[in-house]
Amino acid sequence: MEPYIILTPVGSHKIYCIREFLDSAWSMLPPPEEIWICVDLDQNLDTSSWKARIFYSPAIEENSSELFRISMAREILRQKFVWSKYDWAFWLDSDIFCPKETPRILFEIAEKEKVLMVSNRYPGRSSGKWSGSGCMLTSKIACTASRFWVGHMGEKHISEDYIFLSIIDQASWIFQETLGRRGRVIGDFVEVRHLLKRNLGENLPKGD
Repeated sequence: MEPYIILTPVGSHKIYCIREFLDSAWSMLPPPEEIWICVDLDQNLDTSSWKARIFYSPAIEENSSELFRISMAREILRQKFVWSKYDWAFWLDSDIFCPKETPRILFEIAEKEKVLMVSNRYPGRSSGKWSGSGCMLTSKIACTASRFWVGHMGEKHISEDYIFLSIIDQASWIFQETLGRRGRVIGDFVEVRHLLKRNLGENLPKGD
């Protein structure tokens, strides 16, 4: 597998399992070259003991929503990745836990299927499974071709990761014609766990 980094936005609402997340992320096989985390500038989080590269989002507006903040954090990480030396990034939310071999498995699928991105489904917060950005391997090309932003429909919205992914999906034929690779593939390639705050009484996964 080629060298890769792990990218995750961390809001104050997801700080409850950050240490377990970092331990799990560093135990991946193969391990990431780096872990990049983006936090809000006004969160006052003590990140000094986090074994990760920390970026800060300027989303400090008094009334800014959680959705706006997480969208900006994802976009900052995307831009940093695009200008980095790395060609692959594993997006993994800090409350998502997966087997150690997940990056290798997703990379092998990307090469076999000739795609720029592999999305692994994960349990949603309410019901069913999601195929957003919580657990996905992306190439630099995919992250150069799209971006994260929230789509507004009056009082409702379309989340930033589905906007990002819809561009990749709709442009798949362009990628195929120009690069010989499709946009992405979605599937239940590995079993993952969404560790919600209400489930903290359960044992934390070890990433095996």
